[in-house]
Amino acid sequence: MSNVEPIRILYIEDDIVTAACVQMQLEQHGYVVDLAMDGKDGLRQLKERTYDVVAVDYHLPGMNGLQVLRNLAESRFQVPTIMVTGAGNERVAVEAMKLGAGDYLVKDVDSHFLELLPTVIESELEKQQLIIEKQRAEEALHSRDIILEAVSFAAEKFLTCTHWTAPIQEVLARLGQAVAASRIYIFENHSQQIPPGDNLLTSQRYEWVADGITPQIDNPELQNFPLEQTLSRWVKILSQGQPLCGLVKDFPEQEASFLAAQDILSIAIVPVFVGKKWWGFIGYDDCLEEREWPPVVIDAFKTAASLLGAAIGHDKMNKALRESEARLAKTQRIAHLGHCEWNIITKTKQLSEETLKIFGWPPDSNPVSNEIFVNAIHPEDRKAAQKAAFQTIHSNAPYDIEFRIIRPDGTIRYLHNIAEIVRDTNDKPLRFIGTAQDITERKQVEKALRESTQTLSAILNAATDSIVMTELDTTCVIVNPAGAARLGRTVNEVIGRHLCELVAPETAAYRQTIVDWVIRTKQPTMFEDEESKNVWFEHSVYPVFDDSGSVTRIAVVSRDITERKRAEEALRRERDFTNTIINAAGSLVVVLDRFGRFVRFNRTCEKLTGYTFEEVKDHYIWDFFLSTEDIEACQNYFNNLVVTNRPVLRYENYWITKDKTRRLIDWSHGILSNDKNEVEYVIGTGIDITERKQAEEALARTLAEQQVILDNSLVGIAFLTEGRQFVRVNRKLEEMCGYTEEELKDHTTKILYSSYEDYKNIGQDSYPLIKKGATYEMEHQMRRKQGTQFWCRVKVKAIDPKALSKGYIWNLEDVTKQRHAEETQRLAATVFETTTEGIIVTDANNRIIRVNPAFTTITGYTLDEVVKKTPNLLNSGHHNAEFFKKMWKTLVETGKWQGEICNRRKNGEIYVEWISIAAIRDSSHKIVQYVAVFSDITKRKQAEELIWHQAHYDALTNLPNRALFADRLTQAVQTAKRQQEQLAVMFIDLDRFKWVNDTLGHKAGDQLLKEAAQRLTHCVRKYDTVARLGGDEFTVIMIRIENVLDIKTIAQRVLKSLSQPFTLDNHEASIAASIGIALFPEDGLDAETLLKNADIAMYQAKESGRNAYRFFTAQMNAQVTEHQRL
Repeated sequence: MSNVEPIRILYIEDDIVTAACVQMQLEQHGYVVDLAMDGKDGLRQLKERTYDVVAVDYHLPGMNGLQVLRNLAESRFQVPTIMVTGAGNERVAVEAMKLGAGDYLVKDVDSHFLELLPTVIESELEKQQLIIEKQRAEEALHSRDIILEAVSFAAEKFLTCTHWTAPIQEVLARLGQAVAASRIYIFENHSQQIPPGDNLLTSQRYEWVADGITPQIDNPELQNFPLEQTLSRWVKILSQGQPLCGLVKDFPEQEASFLAAQDILSIAIVPVFVGKKWWGFIGYDDCLEEREWPPVVIDAFKTAASLLGAAIGHDKMNKALRESEARLAKTQRIAHLGHCEWNIITKTKQLSEETLKIFGWPPDSNPVSNEIFVNAIHPEDRKAAQKAAFQTIHSNAPYDIEFRIIRPDGTIRYLHNIAEIVRDTNDKPLRFIGTAQDITERKQVEKALRESTQTLSAILNAATDSIVMTELDTTCVIVNPAGAARLGRTVNEVIGRHLCELVAPETAAYRQTIVDWVIRTKQPTMFEDEESKNVWFEHSVYPVFDDSGSVTRIAVVSRDITERKRAEEALRRERDFTNTIINAAGSLVVVLDRFGRFVRFNRTCEKLTGYTFEEVKDHYIWDFFLSTEDIEACQNYFNNLVVTNRPVLRYENYWITKDKTRRLIDWSHGILSNDKNEVEYVIGTGIDITERKQAEEALARTLAEQQVILDNSLVGIAFLTEGRQFVRVNRKLEEMCGYTEEELKDHTTKILYSSYEDYKNIGQDSYPLIKKGATYEMEHQMRRKQGTQFWCRVKVKAIDPKALSKGYIWNLEDVTKQRHAEETQRLAATVFETTTEGIIVTDANNRIIRVNPAFTTITGYTLDEVVKKTPNLLNSGHHNAEFFKKMWKTLVETGKWQGEICNRRKNGEIYVEWISIAAIRDSSHKIVQYVAVFSDITKRKQAEELIWHQAHYDALTNLPNRALFADRLTQAVQTAKRQQEQLAVMFIDLDRFKWVNDTLGHKAGDQLLKEAAQRLTHCVRKYDTVARLGGDEFTVIMIRIENVLDIKTIAQRVLKSLSQPFTLDNHEASIAASIGIALFPEDGLDAETLLKNADIAMYQAKESGRNAYRFFTAQMNAQVTEHQRL
């Protein structure tokens, strides 16, 4: 088998669906396909990998297809390219060809481009192969003129022939004479290996033998050779693209014997490949002398083989291209797109069949004279068309024009003509080449749109209701005069303003919530509000959709309902009068509140049921008179009345009387609403129709049962004639398709298909099955009345396969949500597998069901190691039970929790994670699962702690610095105030430290400060704070002071410890300390005062002879004040 690398294609396309279809189509043809979602991604992949062909879609985000081709040209990527455009983008195709694209495809017409794409790719590969091989031949044949002539002859013949077999004998003769071969032969391989035995002869296609040479292929000795074993090595070498050449005597023994039996002394066999597939080989024999084939000759052999392969491939390509051209012509007919060529020299035009059809001319009208062509242009457009052509010829202006033509039958059509001019080397114009498209339908649509716009403007101006159209941010784009007047402004003053600017802030906020709801749900809504005192408006808000179904704008229609509100008020004032009438009525009359409880119950009801009003008052209607099986239906009916606020004229149900008799009541219901348009009361008036109904039911029971089955089916059902015409449909089908039964009658099922082709093809596919009595089933996109499409599962079966004239039964099931759910599930699975955040899914008992790859990366645990276990296996022990209790309480009550947790990895390492947990509930609001998403924030926390420590601790001694000391002292003072405790502040200054620093150096000074800090820390209690304020100044905060003796003891301990000698780099130094002490609350009530007074006391200690401590006194402060005054 061949080990040739597969052909690799890069397809650049931002539409995921189209890209997937292209990938599937090309992989079915044996290609390896990579996808890129935009131009930048495509260029990146081209730099990282080698591709055989690149196909580029024009419409790409950020960088369009032409810009991609321009980048390729500037970067000098030697790769065949294909431009894919939409219908009508022929100019893009022309520009693409200028930038080096080998071909282009139009993809917007019935997806035919998917069928064309493999052929076009094959064509580009063959073109590239021909170019490469021709270059290789030219380089190789420079060494020998005679070989150059022979191979050039072969190249010319192969490149210009209609079929590769036509010049083959001439080519073999030229090559044989050029290299002085005795014999040249061509074998075609049909089974990827050289056939054994006699089959070898049947595979030979063509042969050339030099004069005087007699081939020994028929030598009887050859019939006994084990060819399959002998030639297996040849198959392996040739199929890998390597030539087999040399002296026969140097070949393995069996192979040498096989060749010697044919009088062959030297041999060269070169494989022939078509594209990357092994087709066969060309053999060259020398029966006259033993010789080594020189490299130039081997290169010539390879080139000839490549040319033959290219020619064979070219023939296949031409066949495919002819089929492609036929499909392209069909595509152009569908798109009403033709091409034309205008010879400027002869002043004649060659028009395609489709172009002639557009002009209404017969197919044999070519060539068309310029005069006939110009006369076909509408007189009013003729001058402009001629002027555009003149400007293109003389100034290279683009020729892109629309004009009308008059057909021979007098009809007028609109034409869109695009062309480019071809010039000779002297820039002399030779001819126009372009396209012609019939755009009559588009022009008619544009005219209808203008008329529709004018009609809309007239409606807006005439409407008395306020009509406003806004952008999604409520910026007004359309308003009628009535709407502007309601806002107290002119139309121009309203346009461009946000509606929230034009009303009171509280009104604007409420209305914004309504607009947001409409945008989010894509559903219209209606609400009422009081714009000013006793002036009410009813507002209807509608979403406006684009072709993709996205909401683009909001329409609001407002109507003054002040008079209606006043009428409702008057109606309520008449309620008492109505109640009197209720009691006097001969029919059953009940009044229920909005919850279904009895408010009134007239005497007729009492007589029928046997219950008095007092017995039923404030009870629900379904508690007394309904059987168990009727309760739910009655409740649903009643709830529907309350929710929709719409009265129902007729409703029947059974009442069970006090003596258990069932009576059928025919009800009419009215609704009484409050001033908020909410249902307040439901008034029912009923007649006992038990006897009449029993008679009607006996008569209609059979039909009713059939109708119930039909109308309550969960799938759409239709009865069709043999001609697929609707006869009867059920309610579900009406709801599904948007048509009523009356609208569907007299129509065939074609009305529900997206196109006539779909209707036709499905009819052809289903008929054979239906005729056999089988059920035809398929899933297909159907079209609703409003034009939207939906997926449904269709089942068709004949009522009687032996008599198709009786018609068919059609079942439709809407599977749109199912399809969307499948797509959503695929997307969720992709996110689950690729996100960098860890995800855990547990059941309601907190047992792990699933984890994603990121979970394994962060924790080190695989799914198999954690499944059916609880997340407690990650517990680090850093959180107590109270922490998890609060977490679960929040999670159960609110359905979510997030925060920081310290957990433990599989390797025992502690890490910090930020985690969000959500509870998943079913339709009954019961928790069924928990989902946790977390990320590792350990490094971030460590960095935060390091920054905090550096900001609050002294870098040399690692003691709290001035900032942290001040904070702790402030907190200590506040605590002492609260708990009425005493605290002390010591201010410590090292005596003779400057002498040590100046004499022994800064290094020794730093060493002394660090050791002094350690001694101070050992002198105080564990809950006291030692801090360095800077230089040789230290402070101590002592809390929980019970006796002044405690302070003196620690002060003496400090003096003693610091007076001990310090060993500093082989030097011994002695210092002393002066300590000032201030007490809370005696010496100060705040941190600043205590520190200042401790400092004063320290200086008093220094003045007293050093190595001493002093408590602050008021006299010290007086002395300092006096000193400052002096």
